[in-house]
Amino acid sequence: MSMRPVPPLPTTELVARLPPLWAVMLVGCDVLATSEPTVASDPNPVCDGQLQADEAFTDAPFDQDGDGFVTGDDFNCVGFYGPEFTDCDDTDPQVHPGRSEEQCNGVDDDCSEFTKDEVDADADGSPFCFDCDDNNSDRVPDAVEICWDGIDNNCDAVEDEGCGPNYNGSFVNVSPILYDCALSTVTFDFDTLDVFYNPPFLTILNATGTHPGALDTELPYGETTFLAYREVNLGTFGSCTEQYALEATFVDVDHITGTLYANFTSAVDFFCLGCTIQAWPIDAVRVPEFTP
Repeated sequence: MSMRPVPPLPTTELVARLPPLWAVMLVGCDVLATSEPTVASDPNPVCDGQLQADEAFTDAPFDQDGDGFVTGDDFNCVGFYGPEFTDCDDTDPQVHPGRSEEQCNGVDDDCSEFTKDEVDADADGSPFCFDCDDNNSDRVPDAVEICWDGIDNNCDAVEDEGCGPNYNGSFVNVSPILYDCALSTVTFDFDTLDVFYNPPFLTILNATGTHPGALDTELPYGETTFLAYREVNLGTFGSCTEQYALEATFVDVDHITGTLYANFTSAVDFFCLGCTIQAWPIDAVRVPEFTP
């Protein structure tokens, strides 16, 4: 009895029956190539400081940007490596502990809360990269320019812009202002006016501290004529109301001309104790040595 010959196995089936450590691809009797099987990635890697078979380097899954610092978002990484080797941004290789903090780039380059991205040495609200002088809180972008303080307050490289003439100073009138009434409770005895001008605000004050006191008004840029006013009213029945006004013009920064008025009114005539309407001419020139 003769046996049926067994047909040869196809090449693909032959390869499948080879030992699992090596696969040999055959065409006829020739060996073409060999390869080593891959290792499957761990679906649940652990940050433990150990090099795993599927890791390109130790704890590679936890250092996505490859800067040598593992993510600070993983509890195990923080516990094993400590904060000095954990990254605050594992997507940017230029951000990690030990880097120099680059100012004003909006990035915590060195992952440290103690090195500020925007240093503001003078605490004026503008960091040094935007401030023209980070050691002077009187200089900050968009500040209101303070006239005649010798400082470029708003960092535009121009001092005192929009201020106009500097009327600040002390001015001596050609004739003293002298008057006394109400049993000497109202006294005028001065010849000097002090001018304080921070546009548009203007204050005229007699230097001796006697009446009329400080007269206030506004003098916008470009204007020279003003009416400064003050009223004293005790608010009690029959009390004497004092009204003072200086109507004047700056002829120039060294010269003021005008009239100073005083008016006294009361619901009860004798309460003003002899004080009557007064008017004094003003023709005052600057005292050169005065420093505002």
